[in-house]
Amino acid sequence: MISNAIWILFPQVIRIAIDDLNHGVTRQKILLYAGLLVLISAAKGVFLFLTAGSSSAFLATSSSICATTSFAIWSGNRQPTSSSIVRATSWPA
Repeated sequence: MISNAIWILFPQVIRIAIDDLNHGVTRQKILLYAGLLVLISAAKGVFLFLTAGSSSAFLATSSSICATTSFAIWSGNRQPTSSSIVRATSWPA
């Protein structure tokens, strides 16, 4: 339950990042939003590990999130677009 509540933050951070990056892209902004997504992913992985009792759930979540984050932030034109975010966040877990 807590891991799902934490996971709700992921698309909200992406939405805020897209809105903010439309006003200008800086290294600090990209690092900030990437760091937030990694923290959210790590928190979800920890709660999945605690509830599932298996390290495989943590590893599967962290690897899929790293791929999603990389794809979303560095898609084609080096700036996230709404279509790339939808594709990236709709991958099966």
